[in-house]
Amino acid sequence: MIIKGSNFLVIDNSGARSVQCIQYLGKKITKRLNLNDLIVVVVKKMEPKAKGLKLKIKKSDVCYALIVKTKQPFIRNTGIVLKASVNSVILLNKNKEAIGTRINGYIYKEVTRTALLKNIAIAKFII
Repeated sequence: MIIKGSNFLVIDNSGARSVQCIQYLGKKITKRLNLNDLIVVVVKKMEPKAKGLKLKIKKSDVCYALIVKTKQPFIRNTGIVLKASVNSVILLNKNKEAIGTRINGYIYKEVTRTALLKNIAIAKFII
């Protein structure tokens, strides 16, 4: 179950490795979060700086995120149950556009049916 204080892995190349949820967006009843939900996160861990690499965010920055994978089982209309091994997000800026330019790993097809389709177009694998 995803609640405030949950930790997430970042699967884009924005420079962050893990983030923590601090606020929900767009939900009044906030018992738990699912795919396609927007949250406000704070960056907890960063990738080690490589030579010549310019990172777009810093540690303890606050930004938006889109949930793309969850440990909680998700059932499609066809009856297929999807479950990831980790909770993962994509970081977004204030205009709801992806900070990174590449998504590492796979994302679910249900995530592509949102208004943020432009952000998902940079993914390589869609399941």
